[in-house]
Amino acid sequence: MGVFRDKIKKISFVTKVYRNISGADKREIMALLKKNLAAQEENRKLVERVISQQKLIKEKLAQSETIREDVINEVTDLNREAETKIAELLKNAEQNLTKSVDKIWKNYYAELVRRDYWKVKPEEIKRMAGDRKIWIIKCPAPDSNAKAGWGDFYFANSLAKNLEKLGIYPVVDLYEDWSCELMADCVIVLRGLKKYHPDRRNAKCRYIMWNISHPDNISKDEYELYDAVCIGSRYYADKLKEELSVPVYSLEQCTDTDLFYPEASDKKHNYIFVGNSRGVPRECVMWSVDMRLPIEIWGGGWEPFLGKDCPNVVGINVPNDRLPDLYRTSYATINDHWDDMLKYQFINNRIFDSVACGLPVITDYCEDLYKIFGDNILYYRNEEEFRQCILKLEDNYPEIKKNTLSMWDMIKKEYSFEARAKQLLDIVKNN
Repeated sequence: MGVFRDKIKKISFVTKVYRNISGADKREIMALLKKNLAAQEENRKLVERVISQQKLIKEKLAQSETIREDVINEVTDLNREAETKIAELLKNAEQNLTKSVDKIWKNYYAELVRRDYWKVKPEEIKRMAGDRKIWIIKCPAPDSNAKAGWGDFYFANSLAKNLEKLGIYPVVDLYEDWSCELMADCVIVLRGLKKYHPDRRNAKCRYIMWNISHPDNISKDEYELYDAVCIGSRYYADKLKEELSVPVYSLEQCTDTDLFYPEASDKKHNYIFVGNSRGVPRECVMWSVDMRLPIEIWGGGWEPFLGKDCPNVVGINVPNDRLPDLYRTSYATINDHWDDMLKYQFINNRIFDSVACGLPVITDYCEDLYKIFGDNILYYRNEEEFRQCILKLEDNYPEIKKNTLSMWDMIKKEYSFEARAKQLLDIVKNN
């Protein structure tokens, strides 16, 4: 009771004092008390926020520990996967390196064997030739299985065959053997993509360039290295005659009439195109596909332009010995030329092969072509003319087929390897 009495006394004292304070002071005290209470409330809320944040931090720390372990596990898995892939890559790299070294060694060894053979080859060729003149045909095709994809390879062999019929001993040198000089009487260089420099140590030899393609790659100085130059274009030959000091002859491409000739056959194919894409969407092919022409394409590199499963692409290539049968059993062929060949009016041998088999041809136009074939084949300069060629062929097929067949005698007489071999003999005699 004593303690309670003391508290009552204190409250009474405070009450007496508060009553004696002026009104203004009371208001000031009350304002201070309110501020103090507000500050206490703010402090209370702050403490609550701090406690809440501490709690949240603890929860996140717990979560981050779990995440940290997940990340560590994921990184460990990735490292393990990377180590496996790296080991696999290193193994493959080692295997590829071994294969590359083996291939390099085989090529190196083959080159050593080749060059050893060069030492004895001249005498061997001389013995085999006997009294015949030795002519070397420099063919740009490689001495490997890849040569089967080079038209120059078949071109060189057909020329050699017909030269042999005329009493010449021909030797076809593939690109790797171009540096082997055989003390020949004549060297014929089939100039397309590869450049050859005549070896003038053999004073008796006559060096003849036969420029059959890619005239843009050949300088005037290169032409001047030869004793005579044959050009696969009448137009360009006439032009070079005014610019060169060496003799220039027009000698268009041709066909092997032992292989390519007309023969009655059942039609197995419709329109055909034989050729690779060359890395460009060749216009006549794209037009044919766009207009849904029933065309069969024989060639590689068409996937970027026609899609992976284009039904028109029926084969990567056609073996040379199967081409004549393909031409004889087809309805018609679509043809075009490299830009520089068309510019300088070089006619590709596909046209001569096709016409020799009696196959109607639709091709891009140049004047030299028209001078040779006239209206017996169909020409286009643009897409509209190409479409008109198709319509004309469809409407007049028997007549156009007959006109194509009528060209056989001219082909055999003027545009065969037999004719070209005789012309080359005359050119060498006159130079």
